[in-house]
Amino acid sequence: MRDLLRLALVAILAFAVVGTAMVYSRGGDLGESVVALADQARTAVTNVAGGNNPPVDATVTGSTDVAATELKVLRPLQRSWIGLAGFPDETQIRFAVPPGVSFTSGELNLAFQSELAEHGDGRMTIAVNGRDREQVVLNSGKASHAVKIALDASDLLGEEVNVTLIGRGNTNSGQICPTDAANSGSAVTLLPESALSLVTYDKIDDPETALIAASGPMNLVPGLSTADAAAALWADQQLARAGIASTLDSADQMGTRVLVANVGAAPVSRLSDTSFQLAGQPGVERLIALRAAERQAPALATHWPVDAATLGSETIVKNFRGSKRWTIDYKLADLPGGLMPGRLNLAIKMSELAEDRDWVLRITLNNNLLDSRRIDGKAKSIDLPIDLPADQQGLANRIQIELVDTSPNESICRAGPDAQAQLLPTTTLTPGVQPSEGWGPMVRELANAASVGLVVEGKLNAAESSRASAMLAQFLPAAARMAFSDDKAAVSLTVVTESTLADALRKVSLLTPDSAAKAGAGKLLILSAQAGSFDPIAIHDLDRTDLSSLIAGMKRSDVAFLVQRH
Repeated sequence: MRDLLRLALVAILAFAVVGTAMVYSRGGDLGESVVALADQARTAVTNVAGGNNPPVDATVTGSTDVAATELKVLRPLQRSWIGLAGFPDETQIRFAVPPGVSFTSGELNLAFQSELAEHGDGRMTIAVNGRDREQVVLNSGKASHAVKIALDASDLLGEEVNVTLIGRGNTNSGQICPTDAANSGSAVTLLPESALSLVTYDKIDDPETALIAASGPMNLVPGLSTADAAAALWADQQLARAGIASTLDSADQMGTRVLVANVGAAPVSRLSDTSFQLAGQPGVERLIALRAAERQAPALATHWPVDAATLGSETIVKNFRGSKRWTIDYKLADLPGGLMPGRLNLAIKMSELAEDRDWVLRITLNNNLLDSRRIDGKAKSIDLPIDLPADQQGLANRIQIELVDTSPNESICRAGPDAQAQLLPTTTLTPGVQPSEGWGPMVRELANAASVGLVVEGKLNAAESSRASAMLAQFLPAAARMAFSDDKAAVSLTVVTESTLADALRKVSLLTPDSAAKAGAGKLLILSAQAGSFDPIAIHDLDRTDLSSLIAGMKRSDVAFLVQRH
């Protein structure tokens, strides 16, 4: 036995010598093979020495044995431009941190497209939660930039991660004295694929955590009942208003399949790895709370007065040369109680100008000039009430505020210093006397109704569903209390098309079998507006409308809402 062991040892030594010689003579591939063979031999020896025990798993065990999951929050306002225009400029982007999940770390993956005029150059500073984290040099011409910023737990303590972009530089094209106009030849775009990536060790099999981690758009698929179809239609426009990418009745597309039902055992249920079920209004509201990326967009205002920050306006300090603009966008359907604002309470804080220099302030509402005045350059703030005429407001409105620094260049060699100004968060909208005609009464009634019923007459194709969802988002209050069953609601909205309108009018006794028209008894029809109208949709009082002409005038692609009060 001892001789046999000696013989085996000699054979192993001979194999090692020959193998080493071959490695040195023939290169790396064979060397790698020998090393692998040695590792296998070493493992075999270890197993024999340990009594053929199985190898120990090197995976860390204990409280952190759950696999890490990466959650991605896309850049808000996916369909809007975000970035820097001209020098100097600043903007702020707010990435929402999903609630109810514990995050250990994260990373900002920011993608930029920059374009500077010839001879232009500049620098972009990226700050996270108020701290400078990255500097990007901008050169003339077009260029792409990818920036990754690591985040730790201290960066993720709040409900959002604030990213501030600050641009400095000039595009004077060789001019001795660059002006505001000469420095506008630059644009830096934050691309829609920019995202906040977050790492969690929470169990991904929880339905809500899995819904946050779900990729792609939400493909909303209605259940089998007409109530399910109405719930899916309402859900689509609610998600769009919250900035969540969604498609309606597109189960064959890439993304996450979401079955929308009128009722269910739980607001959010997981059906498979890539599909979920939402139960009526509670389920949709829970999805919005988990995935809403629109901290940047108008939040749901719950009380008056409504401040500018809630409406999505930037209230950070801005450096500028020449002039600065702020916009305040609002929809009647997003305001508390559906009330129309009657006054803008403007509050601006600004730096002082040189002696004998003035500020010029201009305020417009939907491209109508409301106020224009000169203000002493030594004034430190502006507090000004501005009336908002009801006849100049529609369903969607925009207030523009422009502050102009009238200071000229100090000399032929040097431009003056940058001015600073801030639209203060105390800038608010307050309600006034409410209109008795038009959209005002309609939106107020829907906002204050005990319930609003939504019914789909017939089956809608994909184009009709998308059109109906877009129309609904224009006039239906975001906080309306909805009902999708056959129960009678205080106010009901019936979705009809060109082929189903006549039948719907007969059901409510507005048309006789021989197509004779009757009075509408207060019933309304919401339809696309004629060309040149302020709003894209219009209300028709069926007591004052020729129904035959209305039916004949509907195009095949048209969608309408029949409004009934019960």
